[in-house]
Amino acid sequence: MGEYIIQQLNILLKKNYDTLKQYRIVANKISHTDTHEFFHRKVNERYVLGNQIKEEIKKLGGKIYEAQQLEHLNINPWIIVNSKMIKNKQTSSLLEACEKAERTCKNEYDRLLRIPILPNSTRRLLKNQRDTIAGLHWNVEINSLLSQIEDNSFFDNI
Repeated sequence: MGEYIIQQLNILLKKNYDTLKQYRIVANKISHTDTHEFFHRKVNERYVLGNQIKEEIKKLGGKIYEAQQLEHLNINPWIIVNSKMIKNKQTSSLLEACEKAERTCKNEYDRLLRIPILPNSTRRLLKNQRDTIAGLHWNVEINSLLSQIEDNSFFDNI
């Protein structure tokens, strides 16, 4: 069963890094200052989460999987950024896609936390990461950015 937990952590690691890459694309393409900073914070957050997962895998005696070791599992990413959204300044769509991705991510953490044989350190790590992802700061920031878009003040800075 330990190998199952290592596999689940490796899948979680891949999804966190895939999300990081998508957030980085948005952060590098968008010029609105608040949104740019928001996505850069999300990139940094995902980077930290990924490193924590790597450390936990090593602590459990597991190995970090290579990408090809996960290919057969048909892993769906939490978010795929559509370049058309960026090009057409569909920032509200980008923010909504990110909000949906964060909800999906939180649900995945909840699923993993229901595994009865999780080591205590893994359970603590997953709970802390889930709480970070689902934190109140997300709702406050996303609502603030969306209200700027609705006020049209958002596009003044693009």
